[in-house]
Amino acid sequence: MKANDYLTMPLCYTCHTKAHNGDRDILDWQADFIFKTQDKAFSCGELQYKHTTGGYRMLFGEELYD
Repeated sequence: MKANDYLTMPLCYTCHTKAHNGDRDILDWQADFIFKTQDKAFSCGELQYKHTTGGYRMLFGEELYD
């Protein structure tokens, strides 16, 4: 399974390999990094959350049906 794009973070090749090998120095701060990045993106308007009333909601441009 693949994580949704808004829950991913870019890594250089070295850090990506370390993460897949279970390096705690990478994995321990991964979630914090993702949420700080999202917070900055929402603050500057790069990501937006729009709640609509058509039985679905728009989240980062994706249609998520209930």
